[in-house]
Amino acid sequence: CRPKGFGASRFHTRPPTGILASTSEEYTPTSNGAALSLEYTEGRLLLSQHSASSRRRANVSTMPLTVLSGDDVRQLLPMTDAIDTARNAFVAVAQRTAVCPTRAVANVQAGEDTNTYLAMTAFVPGSGAAAKLVTVFPGNSRTGAAAAVNALCVVFDDATGLPVCAMDGTSVTAIRTGVSI
Repeated sequence: CRPKGFGASRFHTRPPTGILASTSEEYTPTSNGAALSLEYTEGRLLLSQHSASSRRRANVSTMPLTVLSGDDVRQLLPMTDAIDTARNAFVAVAQRTAVCPTRAVANVQAGEDTNTYLAMTAFVPGSGAAAKLVTVFPGNSRTGAAAAVNALCVVFDDATGLPVCAMDGTSVTAIRTGVSI
């Protein structure tokens, strides 16, 4: 996870909280029998796809993915870095060097509530691409099942397009809102 101005050098050195130290699981999700395995090691998620034609573990693709909790995001992104990052992003948007399409919105009626799903993407040359997925479930406030607004951010590698970091988007949103005021 290496977005510029986002504590980039620290992402792979400290395992995020809330992730098991080491575990693995294997799945067979496809009709042709190809298997996916997930392995958590030192706070990193490794996703591998294995050949369907043989039962030996032949890696077809490997995707190391750093996973960051809200606490990790708040610890790894000091406010001074957040201000610099927001400034750089606003300048890139103003200079039209950033690609920042209008967010996609899906509203779904759920009983008396309207739940909202939002997808926002952005690309800044040299910094890579990111997507933020947000859900707004007003009923959660009444039931206490979860927060009413929840989000996930994913950062993609500039050269390969592989996701390199998944992080709590609710904390990213709170920090971004704070620096934009």
